[in-house]
Amino acid sequence: MGLRGVVMKYIQINFIYIFHFFISSLLPVVLLAAQPHLSINFDANLAPQVCVGIEEYIRASKIYNSVIALCAQLVNRCAAIKDVAVKKMSPEMFQIWVTSYTPKASLNESRIISREGKLFSSSLFKNSEKLPQVKTPGGISNSCKKFIVSLDDTVLKDFDVEWKTATEIILRDKQQPLFIIKTKSSCPPNVLQLAACKRLKELLSDRGDLSESLQTQWCADLRFFEQIILNKT
Repeated sequence: MGLRGVVMKYIQINFIYIFHFFISSLLPVVLLAAQPHLSINFDANLAPQVCVGIEEYIRASKIYNSVIALCAQLVNRCAAIKDVAVKKMSPEMFQIWVTSYTPKASLNESRIISREGKLFSSSLFKNSEKLPQVKTPGGISNSCKKFIVSLDDTVLKDFDVEWKTATEIILRDKQQPLFIIKTKSSCPPNVLQLAACKRLKELLSDRGDLSESLQTQWCADLRFFEQIILNKT
């Protein structure tokens, strides 16, 4: 091989090495660009550990191109998820919003009932202990769920609710525990009834009948047609 051949061989070898080095140096950049950027947002209801688990699942699943598939996967994974929205900002960037069912009340400190009447474990939601508390020693029937969902938020705020049976539901005044309201599932208390009960409570309090020293409980019974029966127990 002449001098010219040696030089050409050297140039060819170095060209191949430089080309290989150039492609190798670009490969991590190409692979990095192939990994999309995800902005994952959650509403304020889900517990932090649930959000972490969902985010890890989304990043690992790589199905965010298909909203339908993603929704189905996440709902199967966490029943508290109501909706998932995905917006493709660019070929490499996605925004994802995860929305849960809105809690209505806590049942027996272990279950959550949503505003739609669905039941969930309290561990799925944040600050479940701060929700209105409802006791259901008589079980959680469909009529029980329907009744709780029908209650105005102010009722759950002002009263502790206890479902014994469909015909005996007790609302205990949080400010004055010696005053209770009895009702039934077929007639949740309306605004006029609650206003009348409040007036009765004030009259009893003014007379001293709700004094803790007496330990006498007064009951306003709403289970009669267009009547409120007041009695002490």
